[in-house]
Amino acid sequence: MSNVTFRQINAVDYKVSPDLNYVLLMTDVIKIWMHSFKARYYIYEVATQEHFPLWVTEDGSESEQLPYLESVSWTPTGSGLVFIYKNNLYYKPSIRRPQTYTLTRDGVEDVIFNGRPDFLYETKILETGTALWFSPDAALLAYATFNCSEVGNMQFPYYGNSIYEEIHSVRFPKAGTPNTKVRLTIANMSFPKILKTSVVQPPVAYAKSDDFYMTGVQWINSTELAVTWMNRRQTMTSVSLCRQPDWICVDIHQDKLADDWVSKIPNPVFDKNGTWFLAILPFQDGDQGRFQELCQVDSTSRKYMFLTSPPMTVLEILAWDLENHFVYFIATLEPGNRHLFKTGDRNSSQRQWDCLTCCYENGTVVTGSKFSNLANRTTTEKASGNYRSFTVNVSLDDGDRSPRCLFAKVYFNSLYNPRYYVLDCLGPEVPSTVLVDAVSNQVLTVLNANTELRNLFYSMAIPQIKTFEVELESGYHAQVRLYLPPGLREYEPMVFPLILHVDSTPGSQLVNEKFQVNWWWYLAGHRNFIVAEIDARGTGFQGDKLVREINGKIGVAEVEDQIAVMFYLRDTLKFVDKHRMGVFGEGHGGYVAATILMQDRDLFRCGVSVNPITSFLLTDSFTTERYLGMPNRTESYRAYDEADLNKKVASLNENGKQFLLVSSTADIEFPVQHSMNLIRALIKENAIFKHQIYPDVGHDLSPVSGHYYKLLDSFWDECFAPLDLQDWETMASFIPFRKE
Repeated sequence: MSNVTFRQINAVDYKVSPDLNYVLLMTDVIKIWMHSFKARYYIYEVATQEHFPLWVTEDGSESEQLPYLESVSWTPTGSGLVFIYKNNLYYKPSIRRPQTYTLTRDGVEDVIFNGRPDFLYETKILETGTALWFSPDAALLAYATFNCSEVGNMQFPYYGNSIYEEIHSVRFPKAGTPNTKVRLTIANMSFPKILKTSVVQPPVAYAKSDDFYMTGVQWINSTELAVTWMNRRQTMTSVSLCRQPDWICVDIHQDKLADDWVSKIPNPVFDKNGTWFLAILPFQDGDQGRFQELCQVDSTSRKYMFLTSPPMTVLEILAWDLENHFVYFIATLEPGNRHLFKTGDRNSSQRQWDCLTCCYENGTVVTGSKFSNLANRTTTEKASGNYRSFTVNVSLDDGDRSPRCLFAKVYFNSLYNPRYYVLDCLGPEVPSTVLVDAVSNQVLTVLNANTELRNLFYSMAIPQIKTFEVELESGYHAQVRLYLPPGLREYEPMVFPLILHVDSTPGSQLVNEKFQVNWWWYLAGHRNFIVAEIDARGTGFQGDKLVREINGKIGVAEVEDQIAVMFYLRDTLKFVDKHRMGVFGEGHGGYVAATILMQDRDLFRCGVSVNPITSFLLTDSFTTERYLGMPNRTESYRAYDEADLNKKVASLNENGKQFLLVSSTADIEFPVQHSMNLIRALIKENAIFKHQIYPDVGHDLSPVSGHYYKLLDSFWDECFAPLDLQDWETMASFIPFRKE
């Protein structure tokens, strides 16, 4: 297909049919939420090199205008299509035949969703824009229906250019309020004209109520389905097996805790007959708490065997070589790294893992031969691991510099017959992509060296990046990263302003090895500010115990740790200007940034909160109830009350801090209601603050990025003023500050 077709319809993406006879072309894309969008579609026929629009009508006739569809997917075999229009499912068995069959008719826009998630499931649970799954032979279709009829309707104004504003709305379940109801249906696609459907029955533990979550769906084979469930309080989760003809689900694994939340189980990987499956499950490591590890489970006897052990944290299962009994997965040994590992399954003689992408400092990517044991803790079966080496040679104009790969994203050619994989090395240096033989682990070819970008990158005066640990009073170790000005020399008597960037969203991570050029690079490289990032209690990728320190008490441990580390940096690093320090955060980070300002008297001069959480009663039910419980319980209500930012604003005024609040009226993830309540509380306390509001802008501020970053620049200038340059030698883009 030539570029002419793409240009004619202004296509932005494509999908090729499994039989390679057709190409689905997407145009006029309109984003809905985080993962979903609607678009118009055309079909390109390879044999005739013709393209034609995709219509919705059952007889194939054309309507007046090409419709926007919420989703379009090829069937696993042939060239059939299933698509979603106005929350109803449609099936077109053949591209060249006019018939289109309506699979559902109960869809209601913004209320009942068929085959696509509502806002809560899309952004927090399934994390995808579709909720339909074909069996391998395409004979059966599983699709989820999300009923939001009892869910509260969150409304916000859209001002636009009309003389009257519009009121937009989204069904948004908040803590303690009615939740989305989910139903899973199996449709027999062999006879779509006389459609036969069956509703999947949840396991007994969940069938007593419809107030539960469905967190994952996948086909094991053409007659069996695996579904993962979780109760609303998130103290229990299950993997269940559902078989035709009755589709009653039976638990084959269950994880349950009394006073803590359980982790969501990613979709397991089953062998071809469904006897055994691989899953990422919690491993209890004594007083060190639980770690997410690779486990093999017998689906009949429920006996299990862990294939990895702490301190490793397993993140994703990529492939299972059933013939040679190897499992490939992504995991981390150091919190900020992501590596590809291989280990044997229960039938393998190999009792150690191999790291296939680990790096030495000299740039050699290591895997395969036995170099050293990294993990030597005792476990049931597996404990230690090995390195083997190869070098990714990427030609550079400025000499031989083999890039280190500390943050890997990997794609295998097959789930059960892995012979090749594509390695996206995403950091810490400029990303590169190579094709690797999975058996020998040798690089076959460089797919993308990013040579031009790499040479440009190394020609720039980039910030100095320092990453280290700081031991906390609690015994944990905080991961700390500093972005330092390129010209900073520790032996010179200069001091620089410092901005603390906080996130602290439970389970999140700021300090990792992924390459990114962002605003912090600008502040360090052009403005000569120091930027600090800290991952401490409440953050992820260091075992579950660290995350669970915030259970029932958000806004306590994570704030204490940020302040403690900042005191350490201020008192230890002589190049930090002790009198010019600020804090910045967005969303949950905005909540933490404001809380720090309200609790601290000595460290920070100013702070910025962008679309912050101010009351957890206003946040989504799935996220908030996990950490604070249901607010209608006495002990949980106290936790909500103590975490309420609006009740702490008096100290902000007392401490005399400069505070900038940034809000956007169309943010759905962190609604503007948070900011408005905070403004009301600040006014009540006669607190002086600055507020910037962006009309009709969502959580992503890129439409107003020019103004937004100028605003922040101006605020930091005002906060860190006065500047005194008389005693310093003038240097290009290097403006230090006088010691006071």
